[in-house]
Amino acid sequence: MTTGIDPAIVLNATRCAGAALDSAMSIAQQKQTDLLNKLSAAKTALDAAEVAFGELEVEAGKGSPNVQALQAKIAQATTNSVAALKSSSELIGAVGFVGTIGSPIDEWKECRATIDRFDKILVDLRKTGFSFVTAIAAGAQFVFADNNNFDPRAALLAMLVILIVTLYWIDLAHQTLLDITVERAKEIENDVFNRTISLTNRLGEKFLPARAVVLGFFLYIFLLATTCMVFFFSVPRAEAYTSGHHGFVGIAFGCGLATIVGGWIFSDPKRSNWSFLGIEAQHSFVFCVSAIAVIGIVGHYLMKWF
Repeated sequence: MTTGIDPAIVLNATRCAGAALDSAMSIAQQKQTDLLNKLSAAKTALDAAEVAFGELEVEAGKGSPNVQALQAKIAQATTNSVAALKSSSELIGAVGFVGTIGSPIDEWKECRATIDRFDKILVDLRKTGFSFVTAIAAGAQFVFADNNNFDPRAALLAMLVILIVTLYWIDLAHQTLLDITVERAKEIENDVFNRTISLTNRLGEKFLPARAVVLGFFLYIFLLATTCMVFFFSVPRAEAYTSGHHGFVGIAFGCGLATIVGGWIFSDPKRSNWSFLGIEAQHSFVFCVSAIAVIGIVGHYLMKWF
């Protein structure tokens, strides 16, 4: 009776599986032999280091040690210490630096991956956001080039100021999360690894995180100021610089600047720990920005009408 299956195919598959297993076992045995040799060498280096340490301790503890003997013991202890460190490095290289669930090395790797993600997000956010705002501000001047009515430009300016402020707050939120992740990576390197791994610390020494916050702060202020200047000079030339339209641009810039500065202040508890006339900082800030906006809008229409 035929089964429809060629026995030769099954035999060949079984033979290949056996060969693969035999090869894997051979590799594992070679690794095991190599590891046993490294363990034996490490044990020898450890014993030699302990003997050299004991002899050096005895010689150094004498009231009047022999200088030549002491120097010889120091040299021998140093040599054995180097051999012990070399053996430890070879052992770690043989077995790999493997992290377990909840281990510091896993958390450190996740911190580094998170830092990389936040860096890319910040770069993309600034690149895309700045290009988008610049394109709208520049394009609006061509669209309204022959239109003396400033109201559509005022609405567009208000939208751009809100967009710039929103971008800054999103940027600041990611920058704050990035700083928290960087500090956690530094803690692991300092407290757990004893700076045997110090990538984050070294990067932080070359470029302080505070510089990135300050750089972003001034970049958004520059973007806000440039956008407002474009609309300020788009007001019909017949109007004086004290006109309501010019005043509206100034008030829009003031509200945006106050909001950006407030975001920078409140992003750090050390900077936000203040009050005005017994009112908390957050409430004082909201009141001031709202007052500037209301006064600006009312002043704009009063100057326009009168």
